[in-house]
Amino acid sequence: MHREQLSRLAHTNHPIGAPLDDDAVAELLHHAVARGDGRVLDLGCGGGEWLLRALAAHPGLRAEGVDVAEAALDRAWGAARELGVDERLVLHRGEAAGFTAPHRFDLVLCVGSTHAFDGLAATLAAARRHLAPGGR
Repeated sequence: MHREQLSRLAHTNHPIGAPLDDDAVAELLHHAVARGDGRVLDLGCGGGEWLLRALAAHPGLRAEGVDVAEAALDRAWGAARELGVDERLVLHRGEAAGFTAPHRFDLVLCVGSTHAFDGLAATLAAARRHLAPGGR
């Protein structure tokens, strides 16, 4: 069984690919997206659940996600269109560890994808490379 299929089964009853309920996700995003605008990056975004929720809650926000799973990115695009946030979302198919962007981000997320960087320390280092001054 593929990693993506295992993850989908493991998180069937979770609103996102992590053991958090809707209220916890909303609270975390409320605190993380301090100003309600700017740019957010999700390294290993999967189906884009974190990004979609952030975009829906913050109309001034722009978001980008990176993932290797084409099916997950397709789901994210479909959901973004349904929510009407697709014009503020950019998705990249590729390895999160090799991702580069011409700009920095106010918030960098990597929930459940530290395996893409071979552990937490390397994940944090990668996130720092993408952060704008004062970013989270």
